[in-house]
Amino acid sequence: MRSGNIKEIHNFEDLFGTRNCIATMELPTQLDALIQNMPANSKYTAEYFIYKHTLFPFLAAFIQEGRVNKIIKTMRKMVKVLFLT
Repeated sequence: MRSGNIKEIHNFEDLFGTRNCIATMELPTQLDALIQNMPANSKYTAEYFIYKHTLFPFLAAFIQEGRVNKIIKTMRKMVKVLFLT
């Protein structure tokens, strides 16, 4: 799908409300911002993207439950770096 933006950075502004992000599929962040910028009454949630469109479910099987919750929180919020250690 085409956005009509000339530069990719403008897509980030439209989707996340900032230019300061890096798009990754493994463990993305700023998912709450993405959800806020979606059309009203959208069926998508941050949890939907986390569990259906990232590698998180595969990694979560090997991580302690407390750490899993921290990772989900990090993926939802605007955090610059996500560490798995």
